[in-house]
Amino acid sequence: MNRSEWVFAGFLCLFLLLFVVVEINNKRFETNDLKVYYEATKDFAAGNNPYLHPYGLGSGYFKYTPFTLYLFIPQTGITYFSVQLIHVSFVLLSLLFVMISMRRMVSDFSNLPFKSSWLYLVLAVFVIHITRELHLGNVNVLLLLLFLLGVSSYLNKNDVSTAIWWSLMLVLKPILLPIFIPLIFLKKWRIILFSMLFGFLFVLITILHHGWDFAFELWSSWLEALSKHGGQLVTMNSMGKMGEEYFGIEPRWVLPVFTIIVLVGLMLIDFLRNAPSNKQLLTWFFVFLAIVPNVFVTDTEHFLFSIPLVFLLLNELREARKWSFWLVFGLGMLLFSFNSTDLLGKDLARIVFDSGCLGFGNLLFISLYLYLHFQSTKKSAAIANS
Repeated sequence: MNRSEWVFAGFLCLFLLLFVVVEINNKRFETNDLKVYYEATKDFAAGNNPYLHPYGLGSGYFKYTPFTLYLFIPQTGITYFSVQLIHVSFVLLSLLFVMISMRRMVSDFSNLPFKSSWLYLVLAVFVIHITRELHLGNVNVLLLLLFLLGVSSYLNKNDVSTAIWWSLMLVLKPILLPIFIPLIFLKKWRIILFSMLFGFLFVLITILHHGWDFAFELWSSWLEALSKHGGQLVTMNSMGKMGEEYFGIEPRWVLPVFTIIVLVGLMLIDFLRNAPSNKQLLTWFFVFLAIVPNVFVTDTEHFLFSIPLVFLLLNELREARKWSFWLVFGLGMLLFSFNSTDLLGKDLARIVFDSGCLGFGNLLFISLYLYLHFQSTKKSAAIANS
């Protein structure tokens, strides 16, 4: 890391320290999602089914796959407060890795130096969601870490390592499956096959440890808990709900499926028109990652998955050098980055949330980036042919 990256790392550490001190002082350092992982894993270690009742909050059902319980088991031997401190530290280190890795990836193909000062703008875009992630004790930043480790392995042509990182990511959050769509069209069958094999291994471990009957009960209970959570959670940030409320589109799966089909079509056009490049590859990995919280009904902190896309978007904005595009980005940030009861007050924040501003902001980021991406590739092709 260079000097400016160390300064940014220090800034993040101070941010985390301030967050923890304020949370403890206000008696809000509860990390309720982390408490679910902790209590459910202790219950599992005692030989019980952790999917049968909530832990902590009434909505605090354990919703992760049975294999993830083995990943959380090491934390059961220490106090919950220690687990909290370790977890937020892991989130900090993962966020630092994500930010620095993305800056360097973008710098590799950027026509302009992507200075470390841009990291602070990315942080400003996502700081509300990062704060919520820390407050709840969730694992989305850790998922981003696994995702980028897989991307790095892919760029280094290591199929097995890519499959390991991404299969671990999928077993923690199966809704991230859309990132495999580019692999299908790129015919990366080895990565897909290895990922399936690792997925089978994760299931096999639960069978070998607890026997077929209890393993079947665990996986069935997980599917039931997932279905129950999906049925209870209603958010205007999902495209299904947006389509139903604003355009009368029913059933709710129609608009998300249509969106994925459109993105696949645009990806194929991009692959056919342009020679393969790392920028092109990253574009579609990051687009399909960023669209996940729009096409699935999920919590707001999952919009952290748009961090890699915003790095690419900022790079395109810098190279386009048009103030009108920056205005569109500013509108997207206005919708995406400021929904906080501390900033807006409880009543206005509820109105902003219920109107789906966060989801619209994310769609604006994705749409603006794709427009600029196709414009830049068109310009590059014209220069190459002249």
